[in-house]
Formats: sequence, structure tokens, C-alpha cells
Amino acid sequence: MASFYYKITLLCVLLFSLCQCTQKQNQTVSFNKEVEDGDIILRKEGGFISSLFSSVATQNNAFSHVGILVHQADGSLAVIHCELKDKKELSSLRKDSIETYLCMADTFAVYRVVLEDVSGSDIVDHAQQSLRKGYMFDMDFDSNTDSVLYCTEFVAKTINKAAGYECVKPTKYIAGKVGYSIDDIITFCKLVD
Repeated sequence: MASFYYKITLLCVLLFSLCQCTQKQNQTVSFNKEVEDGDIILRKEGGFISSLFSSVATQNNAFSHVGILVHQADGSLAVIHCELKDKKELSSLRKDSIETYLCMADTFAVYRVVLEDVSGSDIVDHAQQSLRKGYMFDMDFDSNTDSVLYCTEFVAKTINKAAGYECVKPTKYIAGKVGYSIDDIITFCKLVD
């Protein structure tokens, strides 16, 4: 029954996320320090739905969504992340400009993975491979499948592939199933100021 209500809430997220934030997309995003390929970017938007997800995503409720930063050929920044905006989409794994990714964010932070044998380029390589496969959003939040993904599952499994072993493990219960949270990911990261 809890899974049913969770799916209803997720559908509400879809309805609220359909709006375009074109005014903010034209603003330039700047960082205090230089970000690198493979850095992890977290965000939280205002409103009930984001607060609901942040209550599951982090212990301090600071963030509700996560993606992987990558520099484009023209020097601009993009974010590879898993987000369902429209149920008619062929894939929910997407690459958005940094401005699009942050257009509705109230707050964001950048973290860097600090595992000895994992480079940012390894993380990006695996993220790009997943992007080409065109994964759909995992409406059941089932971490045991690899054919569909949700945002934290995508980032956690990408880090694990780059590491060559399962360093990030799921520890939170989401819709009655054990799943990956932002806390599970940032355990292996440091904040980029």
C-alpha cells in the first residue's frame, strides 16, 4: 500500500516538474572553486515534493536530487542525471546544461569522489555509457535491477562501475525497498567549496 502512495506522489512530481524555467536558464551559474568532470552535484528545489524526497535522500534534508558534472566540448558544464519529466519520454537519463539542471534549485552543492582508484574521467565515461543506453526512470525504486534507474541509483552504480567494486551500498528504505540515498553517495566524497 505504501508503494501505491509513493507512486501517486511521484506522479505529482511529474505534473509539477513540467514547467519550464526559461528565465533562470539564461542566467550564468558560477562556482567558488573550479569543478571537475565526474564531480557530483546535489540540488534541492522549493516546495513539498522536493522536501518529501530530501527527507529520504539525506539525513539533514538538505538535498533531493543528484547528478554528475561533465564539461562539454565548448567548455560549458552539463549534468548527467536521471529525472522523469514526462512519462512519454523515451529515456529519463539525460544530459542537461548546468543552467537547466539548477533552474528551479533553491540550493545546491558540489562534491568530489575521494576513492583512491576512481578518477572523475572514469565516472564520466561510465555515466556517458549509461546515457547512450537510454535508461528509463525506475518508478518502483528497485535497486536490484539495472534496466531502469532512479537518480541516486544511477550515480551510486556509476561510481561503483568506475571503482570496479560495490563501494556505494544502498542503506535507505524507499517505498518499502532498500535503496540508494544521497547519504550513501557522499560518504565517499568531499565538499568542493
